[in-house]
Amino acid sequence: MPALVTAARAAISEDLQQDRYFIDHHADELDDAEVIKRLTREANGEPISVDAFTAAMHPVRIGLWHPTGEAETRIVMDYTIDAATSDELLAVKMSRDGTVASVDWES
Repeated sequence: MPALVTAARAAISEDLQQDRYFIDHHADELDDAEVIKRLTREANGEPISVDAFTAAMHPVRIGLWHPTGEAETRIVMDYTIDAATSDELLAVKMSRDGTVASVDWES
């Protein structure tokens, strides 16, 4: 499991490096959430960093999916920045060996 968590966090970080809209959206929409307040303070006037945001995310659900017609079970790890104030997730979909297929913004 630790290797899957490491792979998921690396995939989230890479995804957010390419497109930080998920971070900016949460910074704008959840500016009263404690985690966003902390990340904003730590950024010291700069945009919240991808590394800090990724480190603050936590898994809220881990699912195993075995779609009909597919040979391999898929793992889906749902990460959030603050489950109490947002239903928006980054869902990391991967194979059992930790190969990431996608990172999808879901709610």
